[in-house]
Amino acid sequence: MSSCPDSNAPIDINMNDIVGECDLKCSYSFKYSSSSCVVTNMGDYIKIAYDNPSSPPVKYNGVEYYVSEVRIYTLSLHSYRGYKTDGEMIIVHNSASGSKPLLVCVPMQESESTSSASTMITEIITTMGTNAPTNGETTNVDLDDFNLDAFVPKKTYFYYTGKEPYQPCASDVEYIVYIPQSGPINITSTALSLLQTVITKNLYVIGSGSKLFYNKNGSESGTSTGLNDIYIDCQPVGVSDDETTVITGAPLNQNDIFNMLISFIKSPYFVVLVIFLLIYLMSTFSGTGDGVK
Repeated sequence: MSSCPDSNAPIDINMNDIVGECDLKCSYSFKYSSSSCVVTNMGDYIKIAYDNPSSPPVKYNGVEYYVSEVRIYTLSLHSYRGYKTDGEMIIVHNSASGSKPLLVCVPMQESESTSSASTMITEIITTMGTNAPTNGETTNVDLDDFNLDAFVPKKTYFYYTGKEPYQPCASDVEYIVYIPQSGPINITSTALSLLQTVITKNLYVIGSGSKLFYNKNGSESGTSTGLNDIYIDCQPVGVSDDETTVITGAPLNQNDIFNMLISFIKSPYFVVLVIFLLIYLMSTFSGTGDGVK
């Protein structure tokens, strides 16, 4: 079970459950820097300390974030259409401005396919198995270029808000969740078997009640979001599941202008304007015809 029994997270991620899109509200761009890799066996997860650069590596919804820690679990905390994957990486971010913590969640899946991410995961788990196999032990993993850029897919993702599923059980945490189809972190069968010996499988219960959104644009490389640091919030409309995006101080974009034009065409004012123009044109042509010899 979850260490926070009243938590409404983690949740099941299912396209059929989305209530709307959040292309602006949950805009996420990143440019992580390389870090040392000091790992601690926490019993039910691996904790990885991460070095932060002088400038925040992440911009989310116009707010800058630093990495607080990285967690690796087995099984995954989230489920995907009712099924859990072999593991999950949780990248925990905090902002200097006091905004809600941001958790970026990437599934891990058993596969013999190799990549820079799978190679680093294998090295982390192998080193832990040798130097820190029991709860509370810490070791340094010798990696030349440990960088979270290798682990986060530049693909579409889901978003929701909820409580932390683990201590201190804080409320109003923001979640970005990738699905296996977006590109999981591959972990070999050997590394997965070793991971399941150095930490225990989590039994986190799937929560409910959180509104699930979808970002079709996906994450971006680089920390510029193009939003000019404008914070965007979503509020429910009426009693339905429809959502509206409220933008404070943001300039109109092409879609806004197009929607305004369509609304005006459908309004009675447009009909009045057309009638007025027709009367004007008819009177003008009538006057011109009277003057022809």
